[in-house]
Amino acid sequence: MDISQQVDSIVEGLVRGIEARLENRVESVITKFLDTQLENYDYENKINWLASLKLDSIISGIEINKSGVERRLDDVTNVVIENIQADCLRMAREHVSKKLYNDIDVHQLVRSLVSEELQKYLTTFAFPDNSIPGRAVATNSLLVTGDNIRGGVIKEFNSSGIQDMSSQVQMTLLDTAVVIENQIVALALTVKGSTLLEGDVVINGTIPPESHFYKGVIENAVAGVKESMDSAFFGDYSTVIFDKIKEEGLDLNRITLNGSEVIIGNKLNYTITDTNIQRVGRVLDLQTVGESYLSESLYVGKNRVGINTISPGHSLSIWDQEIEIGFGKQKKDVAWLGTSRNQNLVLSSNNNDNIILNTDGTVAVKSITVNNVTITSSQGTPTADLPRGTVSFNETPTAGQPVGWISLGNGSWSRFGTID
Repeated sequence: MDISQQVDSIVEGLVRGIEARLENRVESVITKFLDTQLENYDYENKINWLASLKLDSIISGIEINKSGVERRLDDVTNVVIENIQADCLRMAREHVSKKLYNDIDVHQLVRSLVSEELQKYLTTFAFPDNSIPGRAVATNSLLVTGDNIRGGVIKEFNSSGIQDMSSQVQMTLLDTAVVIENQIVALALTVKGSTLLEGDVVINGTIPPESHFYKGVIENAVAGVKESMDSAFFGDYSTVIFDKIKEEGLDLNRITLNGSEVIIGNKLNYTITDTNIQRVGRVLDLQTVGESYLSESLYVGKNRVGINTISPGHSLSIWDQEIEIGFGKQKKDVAWLGTSRNQNLVLSSNNNDNIILNTDGTVAVKSITVNNVTITSSQGTPTADLPRGTVSFNETPTAGQPVGWISLGNGSWSRFGTID
């Protein structure tokens, strides 16, 4: 609750108090006025006068009980007084309320007076210790500047830029230094001036090569190495280095020889003209000049290719143990296929010896078909149901026997030619 609401509450209480006091005051004044008037009122003369107007003849014959009339007059008087008091009090209240609420702005008047008095009182009033409870202070609207804070410990301090969660002193500010009791965690650190580090320095990130620190470290290291490298240095470490290379190899991305690049990454330069490579992986494009020998089986020389031989006698020579098959040119526009050694040559299909080329120049064929006529042989009249027109020559010719037989179909054969 702010001061304005408190003043309104006080004003409301004062107005109600004023109304109550005014009512009591008016009631008291009216009662006193009526009592004064009634005390001096001559009841007896007034009654006699009223009676003499119209009741002279009646009253004159009646014996009046003076004490009874007085009691009755007292009762009537009390009723009249009470009625008069109630009416006067009601009229007075209405008049006072009208004056208070219509003619006079009591609320504003009292509020102004109370505000002024409270303002004066509060500026000079000395609050006793522990007199204001914390819940009576509107902390949401309470503004305290840093100029009003001096000394003491502020616990659980938070601001838009600072959050204090420490349980003990972590930073001490002096005129000459700032003392940090524990480690510093920051996203970035800029130091202008000299920096003195006592203890180990651990850098988990990288140092930009273009920085002055990095260049200075490299230059000092290179200069120190140059000064320390002499014959004794190389003598001590050359054996270790060579042994290391033998065990773990040499990992280089670029190798030059006499100023020419020999190896660039995974590429072997064309300047390499003589090598004894024992093993090559999958080759996408291979071009050679001169002789080549692959897998101890394929030999390639000038105008010669040999399989299982390094001395091919033909354009293509194939050796299978003692057998040699050659392919090449016999003469102009004549190709040659065969063997130049004392070996028969079989032309086969479906693993059958279809044509046998003998070493004496003869050709052995079990059966031959000319267009639609099949020619074969037999020792006697054939009985097989062979196609019509099939010719079978006599393998055991004798005088008077046929030269051969010809199939008439359906297993029927007819003789042709007679041997004289």
